[in-house]
Amino acid sequence: MNTILSRLLSLNKWYSFIVVAVYGCLFAEYISEIATYNIIIDQGGISEILKVFLGVNFIITITSTMVVWVVFSLLFHIVALLLDGQGKYNDLLRVSSYTTILPSIAVAVAIFMLDEVYYADFSYMPSYEDVSISDELMSSLNIINYTYISYYILNGVVVKFLYKLSWVKAILSILIPIVSIWGVSELFDM
Repeated sequence: MNTILSRLLSLNKWYSFIVVAVYGCLFAEYISEIATYNIIIDQGGISEILKVFLGVNFIITITSTMVVWVVFSLLFHIVALLLDGQGKYNDLLRVSSYTTILPSIAVAVAIFMLDEVYYADFSYMPSYEDVSISDELMSSLNIINYTYISYYILNGVVVKFLYKLSWVKAILSILIPIVSIWGVSELFDM
């Protein structure tokens, strides 16, 4: 594993940025497809203002994925240091970008799955309820959601070896930030 990490660290640092940017573009496309189709079903078409809104949303989604990558890496880094880890944030940031490859593949598959639901010419318009509960849509969402488990596991492995932690501490370095974020978001749902 140390060999893999050292090879990833030896790659140009811009490759890390490109990998996350590709993931961001794929995720933005996925969100855009769902939003576009829902707007067409609800309103029968897309006005110019909605096209601008969708374009802005696309850019915001890409930017958000970059920010989430940096923030999650920082949180993993801080918790790993608190658990007596010895590593560099820059190394974790660079290597953790490559853990988004599996979610990127999952999002690409989900986009193709949506083609089964969303018809290109809209000659047949299923009802909103038909689309919102379709097996293809639910499967595409599940694929994306379950792929994040591999993302977190891979980040746990990266933290274990980069920070020279035990497996328990490496897992805690990932779980503590994720559970904390979930807990805070649940407080706002009340």
